[in-house]
Amino acid sequence: ENIFIMFDAAGNAVTQLIEFIDFDSVRDEKSTDKFLSYTHEWAAPEQTNACTVSKISRASDIYTLGELAFWIYFGRHSKDSEHRGFSKYDFDFHGLDMQHWTRAIFFRIMIPKMFSDLDRMIYIDGDTLVLDDLYELYNTPMNENDMLAMVVDRFSYKTRISELKTSNYFNSGMILFDIKKCLEFNFSEKCIQWIHDNPETAKFPDQDAINIIANDKILRLNNIYNKQFAPNDAIDWSKKYVIAHFLSAIKPWHYNTTSSY
Repeated sequence: ENIFIMFDAAGNAVTQLIEFIDFDSVRDEKSTDKFLSYTHEWAAPEQTNACTVSKISRASDIYTLGELAFWIYFGRHSKDSEHRGFSKYDFDFHGLDMQHWTRAIFFRIMIPKMFSDLDRMIYIDGDTLVLDDLYELYNTPMNENDMLAMVVDRFSYKTRISELKTSNYFNSGMILFDIKKCLEFNFSEKCIQWIHDNPETAKFPDQDAINIIANDKILRLNNIYNKQFAPNDAIDWSKKYVIAHFLSAIKPWHYNTTSSY
């Protein structure tokens, strides 16, 4: 009721125009009007308080997008008490070691549910560089049984295969999703359930879950689509890498890095 979509706009190269209305997205930035129209459950905090309307900005729309994602995942609206970085959610599994991870690692598992209207989607970690066109990756032919396409994990491949008893072990820094197949398989729900049931086993929670649940349904890709580098690697940049993935806590863009990236 709050999102209007106009299809095939006449004389306009943009054929699908999506506009948020009722969130005060359409508002003069210089306006000082304290009587605003909004739907409370979707509105950013600065929209619901007459004393903070001057703080309404483009960030208010980002809040709404986040609220949409929250609603898709949890099936409810967020509470004021949850608008903090240390909030606890349903995926805080008892016994799961989260010392080295943020809760964001679970979001990639939920991609099929959050983008169920799409055919495919490419997920890429933030500690990467995209060095070439992703057209060929996106259009990779997949077998009837495959619902994901990934690159094997360079550093944990042998140890995790032995520990998890899988035939392969893939790195979740880049994932090509076949959304429809994932939904039919209940991929998201099965991954979350596995983490819930096996917190002590989940050394790399989301990555382990994906490998356990979908192992025989993952197409193995050439490592150029997720070329994994360690800080002391001597990188030959003359070679073709579509996606370069910088592992460990040291990244080449850190101002104090001493690595040979």
